[in-house]
Amino acid sequence: VEAKSSSKAARLAWLYRHPWLLILGSPLLAIAHTVFIIGCWAKVAIWEPLLMLPLSFLSVTFMQKDLMPEWMQTVASFNPVNWAVEAGREALSASPDWAAIAAWSGLLAVFLAASLLFAVRAFRAYQRSV
Repeated sequence: VEAKSSSKAARLAWLYRHPWLLILGSPLLAIAHTVFIIGCWAKVAIWEPLLMLPLSFLSVTFMQKDLMPEWMQTVASFNPVNWAVEAGREALSASPDWAAIAAWSGLLAVFLAASLLFAVRAFRAYQRSV
């Protein structure tokens, strides 16, 4: 450790003498940082990251469907993120099954229409209340 001041004392020398503080403090700081970030998202009403992360983990984005537990396979079959991933992977395969791609895309179109209908109704209800 090189000296950083005129007194030849190393900065953060206490950390080198007590590395267990870093080992014990890192998980606690990681949890605190996570809570802080989620709190900031909630404060400004940005809910998309809080929704997308669980939906991504409950799809075939990170794991083959055959390796998932049964309950995750059931959830994945109703998950729009899973539909998009399945359609994209099938479209990029060597011999794409266009019927499957059309089915996944159709499910996504129905979900889009339902979401759009919900959003329009929510905005109209908000406009009436203001």
